[in-house]
Amino acid sequence: MKYLFKITTFTLLSSILNMTNAQNFVINKEYKSDNFNSRIRQIIIHYTVADTERSFEELLGKDVHRAVSSHYLINNAISKKYPDIIYQLVPESKRSWHAGVSAWGSDSDLNNSSIGIEIVNKDGNLYPFTQQQIEALIFLVKQIKQRYAIKDINIIGHSDIAPSRKIDPGTLFPWKKLAKNGLSAWYDKSDIEYFTHRLKSVPDKEIVKQSLIKYGYSFSAAPNDPELYRSIISAFQRHFRPNKVNGVMDLESYIILSALIKKYR
Repeated sequence: MKYLFKITTFTLLSSILNMTNAQNFVINKEYKSDNFNSRIRQIIIHYTVADTERSFEELLGKDVHRAVSSHYLINNAISKKYPDIIYQLVPESKRSWHAGVSAWGSDSDLNNSSIGIEIVNKDGNLYPFTQQQIEALIFLVKQIKQRYAIKDINIIGHSDIAPSRKIDPGTLFPWKKLAKNGLSAWYDKSDIEYFTHRLKSVPDKEIVKQSLIKYGYSFSAAPNDPELYRSIISAFQRHFRPNKVNGVMDLESYIILSALIKKYR
């Protein structure tokens, strides 16, 4: 037993000495490759479906029934407890849990590749966002877009990336105003006129589907599901033709889609 103890002690001391004498290496950072890009490729905009207090509770992880978060929260009313409009809740270098099951273009699980912004609003299809909220959002998105060189077509809503589950930021969200500030995609009037004269009917479902895929929407979850098809059209209309969201690809919607593809794809 004493012999075994000596062997164990010797082994332990040898390990400590080896760790002590381990060579330190310098990491040379002189050379930089040109072959890289940002891991952040999208900005996703949401509404919280709650008031300010409840929004903070959920996004800070205090609700054990909802494991959600976002990088930023835009308040709707200054108070003693919440005196600011913009709050950063998760560092941009970290992965916040805002997107859920999602896809856009060639990306899936957009928690990995996006910045999430929640806006305090119980339902952006019923209640307008405040002017201060939108001004704050423009201020914030402008910085994030510049920081990561995010394309306008990749500044999108939760309903765009999860159309069968989500309807936020809703029909009352001012996408056109963001686009006027160079912060999201929108069609040009000249392209609408061009396709209005050229297109006289909506093509068959498969061509419509391929056009939606080309723009960014994903059918990968259920390629032949008619409900997903309707949900994606509704998401598109909610974003670009909010006055009439019916899930039917009519000629007006298809002209808008064609104009967007011409401009961005």
